[in-house]
Amino acid sequence: MRVGLSDPFHLTYPKFRWVEHALQQNGHETVRLKDADALRHTDADLVLFSQNIPVDGNLLSSIPKKCPWSIWIFDLLGHGIGDLLLETTEWDLFDFIFCKNVDVLPCGHWLDQGAPSWDPPPKGREFDVLIPGRWRPSRQAIADRLRASGLDPVTAGPGWKRTGYRWLGNQFTDEQMRRLFGSAKVVVCDNYAELPYYWSDRVWLALAGGATYVGPEVDGLGQDASVWLWRNEREIPELVVNAIAQHNYEAAIERARQNTYTERIRGLFRSPCPS
Repeated sequence: MRVGLSDPFHLTYPKFRWVEHALQQNGHETVRLKDADALRHTDADLVLFSQNIPVDGNLLSSIPKKCPWSIWIFDLLGHGIGDLLLETTEWDLFDFIFCKNVDVLPCGHWLDQGAPSWDPPPKGREFDVLIPGRWRPSRQAIADRLRASGLDPVTAGPGWKRTGYRWLGNQFTDEQMRRLFGSAKVVVCDNYAELPYYWSDRVWLALAGGATYVGPEVDGLGQDASVWLWRNEREIPELVVNAIAQHNYEAAIERARQNTYTERIRGLFRSPCPS
């Protein structure tokens, strides 16, 4: 199948390159559609949008559909786009809708983000604990709990540089992300309480890096040797200490291998069209 990838799949954001690679790994030909004119004249068999494009209903309505359109919504809260998406998107423009939290959409099917198909990073670890992602008060509170318990978490992402924690940077290439998530025994990440079935793709990045993931309990994300979940934030320091002591590189790599974007794409093409 020839799959058209809408803007911003042509950009350098690693997630979209992973999707493009996964389509190709599944035997599909891909073409990057950089603007409305390219969408208007595409000869693709299917067009795959992402939620990060401005979903202009008037513009899309003016483009004759030559093939089915699908939209895969990775992160409803990303960059403030989620609320705008829910309010403005004309859902009947899309033949297939996939998202990470179907409860907040008027229609759609569940399709989680995935793990990149990285070569496993070295088993040795430079740090015990990594807290990735944009600084938020809730993440600062987690870092402070860990520091108070005698741990020394390192951080990565916007806003952390000014906090006094060791900071590894802001933006990362694909290879730099592989090294980042392969640098720690444990990756700690919080969640969005208003999305009961949502978890960050940092789960899969941590596991693809060979790290144990520690985060809040969330429906659908099962615990095993590679994923440790808390019910109350008071549990975090003890949970992290134990996860460090019992770090299981092999379990993390194996769970990531079973949940790559390549596997997600197989699921996408098996899913029925929403009614």
